[in-house]
Amino acid sequence: MHRITIENFGPITSFDEKIADLTILIGPQASGKSTISKLIFFFRSIPDELIKYLLSNEKMDKSKNNPFFEFNKELRYKFVGYFGTTKHMKPFNIKYEYSTDKSIRLYLENGYVQINFSENLKKEIFDIFQKVRNLKKEIQNQEKSFIDSWDVSYWKANQKSLLEKTRSAIYSAFEDSKTAIFIPAGRSLVATLSDQLQDINPRQLDLLTEGFIDRINLLKKNFSQSFEEIIQDRKKFSVEKIDFESINLAINIIQQIMKGKYVFSDNGEKIFFNDKEYTKLKFSSSGQQEVVWILLLIFTVILERLNVFMVIEEPEAHLYPTAQKEMVALFSLLLNSSNNTLVITTHSPYILSAFNIYLYAAQISEKLDKGNHPIVDKKLRVSPSKLRAYMVERTEDTFSYKSIVDEELGLIRPEEIDEASNAINDLLDRLMEVEELED
Repeated sequence: MHRITIENFGPITSFDEKIADLTILIGPQASGKSTISKLIFFFRSIPDELIKYLLSNEKMDKSKNNPFFEFNKELRYKFVGYFGTTKHMKPFNIKYEYSTDKSIRLYLENGYVQINFSENLKKEIFDIFQKVRNLKKEIQNQEKSFIDSWDVSYWKANQKSLLEKTRSAIYSAFEDSKTAIFIPAGRSLVATLSDQLQDINPRQLDLLTEGFIDRINLLKKNFSQSFEEIIQDRKKFSVEKIDFESINLAINIIQQIMKGKYVFSDNGEKIFFNDKEYTKLKFSSSGQQEVVWILLLIFTVILERLNVFMVIEEPEAHLYPTAQKEMVALFSLLLNSSNNTLVITTHSPYILSAFNIYLYAAQISEKLDKGNHPIVDKKLRVSPSKLRAYMVERTEDTFSYKSIVDEELGLIRPEEIDEASNAINDLLDRLMEVEELED
């Protein structure tokens, strides 16, 4: 289990917690929960960034014998792209632990963010850097002696091997093999501008939104076919087994939420209500625009049996409460389909209540000696051992956070879920008391 420690960054004065397979952050707007989730994602995406860096010939040439000088510059650029310029910030200290002896620390010095890799991690990365350079030289020497297509095929095989070896080595160094995916709030804007995405200047977007758009632009062409056709192609072109039970359950949940079928074509993105009737995505409901790419990304992860670390901001946006419950069912399926981690920020009591359903279902199953009770599918039951949930709050002068998990029950505490409605009901009761006094 990973751990993040944050001191004096933005609204956060102190946050020091482990990151569970399911981590939920709730709290008022501007309380700091989004900052925490972005920082977690920043560190969890570093292995993927390092793989891309090592495989880039241009960047490796600049590095010469020191991989950290150029790579740290890239990380600084990424940090500023996430959180803005650091020159006006007060000194902060942020540490992320990948294991007991491997960590990365960020701190501010003279207005600039400094990046420090722990010695064990630094040594392993340097060794990988040297090995990748040597492998690249071997491939380049082979390329000079190409004679026919057989040689070219051999070279391509070597390139694939280089990618796999680099990825395996980096994931081993960080003791983490999960692909990091960030799904930002405000997703409906991406759907509304779906026809103009290629024309948008990336400099007008924050790096997280830019990365999200890049990911869906790569993925959307896969959905020129139906789910069934996508599955059939997967069977033809991959030797990996398909978990049909999970994927069929995912399709059923997705269709309940979407109330239509997404299709990508040369004429744009559409939501079909039946075989003939459709609306363009940019004219569809705000709820459909918000969830379409959460749903299709999760479908892809389950189909491909990928291992992901996924951060989702405000998944409840523009969704009816029953749809929010189904979203949580899909998240639970994602957690159980393979070795996945999920970080969620939310304002919704329905999201919290729905998670309690699947947490409680897992506990009942254990009490019944893993009996298959029919109320909640076994693939949707979430072990309480996977859960950590926090209320993050901030006033003008103070920042605080607390766990909202009842450790004895293994559930999110009901009083935390009902806090907002209780405040509203208390005010209503007071008004009714005034009315009774007047009578």
